[in-house]
Amino acid sequence: MAEEEKSSKLVTIASVVAVVLVVLFALAKFTPKPTTEEIKYGVKIVSEFPLEEMKYRQYLALSNDTNMAPELTCKFELSGTSTLDPQGYRVDIEEGDYGVYLGVKEAKIKGKTNQEILNACHAFACLKDNINCDVFQNIDEFFNNAKSMSIILDESVADAGGRGYAEIVGALSYLQTKRVDLDKNGVVEQSEVDVNEFFIYPFTMKDGICTPQPYNTIIQNWSRRNETVDCGKIAPAIFMKYSNETQLKVYGSRLVLEGGDEQLHTEAIIVRDIIAPEWIRRIYGYN
Repeated sequence: MAEEEKSSKLVTIASVVAVVLVVLFALAKFTPKPTTEEIKYGVKIVSEFPLEEMKYRQYLALSNDTNMAPELTCKFELSGTSTLDPQGYRVDIEEGDYGVYLGVKEAKIKGKTNQEILNACHAFACLKDNINCDVFQNIDEFFNNAKSMSIILDESVADAGGRGYAEIVGALSYLQTKRVDLDKNGVVEQSEVDVNEFFIYPFTMKDGICTPQPYNTIIQNWSRRNETVDCGKIAPAIFMKYSNETQLKVYGSRLVLEGGDEQLHTEAIIVRDIIAPEWIRRIYGYN
């Protein structure tokens, strides 16, 4: 009899423990996680974890749900600034309430228009690489209002930053061609080249002194040999500078990109997709 009572007590205790475990699991799974909400770079950011922990999410798994134009641009942007891994932090890009929504295991980049989706994508990239980014509308207006553009590369910038510089020059060249093609037929005529008003001027920079670099296309031929100029006198201009500080900001007639080599590369890719979001898609055969 005593053995039966002991066995009954053990079963009862085990049952209670099992029920408690089920309840705790349900609470952990279904209780809403605490979130923070703030506006960064002009974009709403909702997160279930401190934003400084984004730096640990460099391996991304991008969803393949649709082929919307802004989603494709965003995927190219994030794949160019991250390491892709099927087991990585999942990122979904979709239509919805404008913002970036960061869960512990997955993120959602949302917008109701193409521009909102792209801005939310840029915001995600800035958060991931801990970059102090400007409001993206300010950067967009910087290019929309420019009649010409200089791009200045600090000579101390290494490989990844140098690749970013090339991305920006490519996007500017695409923008120049797009502006020259006045009748929008996809063919640049000499008569259109003759009235071109958008010019690109590349420079390298050392100790505040800028040296012109050749830039030759069917639209523009620019070559200055044995010349230097005070970098502070060049405007409007994009400055790419190696620095311990990270930023992507507009200061009047200058767009400043600063940071380590990899961060400069990320900043440049963001700028590329602000200048001409369709350019990277067309390189890979998409509209």
